[in-house]
Amino acid sequence: MFFSKFLPSLMLVSGLAIAPFAGAAHHEEPMSDHAERAMAIEIDAEVIAIDTETREMVLQLPTGEQMTTVVDPKVQRISEIAPGDFLVVTYLAALAAELREPTEEEMANPWVEGADAGVAGAEEAPGGAMISAVRAVCTIEGMNRLIGTVTILDSRGKAHVIGDVTPERIEQLRIGQSVVMTFTQALAVGIEKADAM
Repeated sequence: MFFSKFLPSLMLVSGLAIAPFAGAAHHEEPMSDHAERAMAIEIDAEVIAIDTETREMVLQLPTGEQMTTVVDPKVQRISEIAPGDFLVVTYLAALAAELREPTEEEMANPWVEGADAGVAGAEEAPGGAMISAVRAVCTIEGMNRLIGTVTILDSRGKAHVIGDVTPERIEQLRIGQSVVMTFTQALAVGIEKADAM
């Protein structure tokens, strides 16, 4: 992971663990008619302290909360980061659902995770990006038309509640129906010097 504390545990909840980013720029919208959603959150976090030997960094979020995180060893130019610098953190997430019977391959591997990471080049400001994805075969376990929620159960036996589901979409669902979920998240972090803000 790039900044481990910024990447929430992979989950299939459309709300996504965004509480630490209260007050941040936030945008969420349906992407199409195929049960897809996307959201983006951008925040500025100030570097309060950094230890280049342990690679631990203390950040202050816009909410005033402080958090400690460890910078991934792939970031080579950690010495360029100093207290007072600002991290511009952009978090992107997308959730897609396919209402269909899973393929034989999907049934054989009902929970698949993948990740990729990269860091800024020598001519760019220090920073990096992390992309991760999960494809999960799930079943619909419950629905609530009044509050617009659908509860799904993944192959590991964990339940996930998806909110803001339209009544029209709920009418298309049935208990026990298979659904193939794909959850993708990306985190991009860049450094801006305080005097450039």
